[in-house]
Amino acid sequence: MNDKDKFKRLVAVKTDINNLNSAEYIEEDTNESNYLLTKKQNRIYRINLISIILKIEHIGNITNILIDDGSGNIIMRIFEDNNIIKNLQVSDSILIIGRVRTYNKEKYIYPEIIKKISSKWLKLRSIELGVNKFNNKNEDNNKDTNEIIELNEELTNQKPEDNNKEDDNVINDASLNIHIEEKENIEVKKNSSEIELIDLAENNSESDSKENIVDEEQPDIFNPSDKIIYLIKELDEGSGAMIEDIIEKSNIEGSEKIIKNMIETGEIYQNLPGKVKIL
Repeated sequence: MNDKDKFKRLVAVKTDINNLNSAEYIEEDTNESNYLLTKKQNRIYRINLISIILKIEHIGNITNILIDDGSGNIIMRIFEDNNIIKNLQVSDSILIIGRVRTYNKEKYIYPEIIKKISSKWLKLRSIELGVNKFNNKNEDNNKDTNEIIELNEELTNQKPEDNNKEDDNVINDASLNIHIEEKENIEVKKNSSEIELIDLAENNSESDSKENIVDEEQPDIFNPSDKIIYLIKELDEGSGAMIEDIIEKSNIEGSEKIIKNMIETGEIYQNLPGKVKIL
């Protein structure tokens, strides 16, 4: 990844949990982002996943959420204690934009965006990913294509039960930049035999918060932890990055607490008094 590409927004790849679990996690020694290397040798830096919540577990300031999409299950982990978590419940269907990380060689998802959606979107996504696997089965392809269109029409034509409650269902938290919405902002586009599920969570609409709008001149940073890791890489000249410098340059509320949590979870370590490095 060259210097120009480093500052471009990385695409969130639509995938399933089985693909994530079977992929190899590659850690870069340079300023480049870590990524998943799939069996087909494709690189995945960010993920676009639809799944159902099976279990929610709180351990101090860390929340572990077990999710499943029918192909497998994986933990989604939120490190900062936040009221946003109270809006998530077991059996909720959610759209996740985020990154895969590892701790003690175990993969987990670190979310950037979370949206509560209808369970029918999970079926729509599974069909779409299935369509992509077909090669010569045109009849099956056409059948699934028609089902996608029908499902999409049914979902997009649904009227909100109470428009006055919509604003209460949208949560924008500056410390996490995680958004939970009841409104399904997803549409399907048909082009010849190709079916593409377009997630409007990926679009930089005017309704998005400024924290989620990233132009080409800014690094692709959504979460406080990602920004801190980026700053450590920028400030570390070999002996580690000064914690005071990180706090000053991050402009993140509660950055000292976030750094402490990152040390406790093993994302970074304190190599010298007042200095930290990336593992």
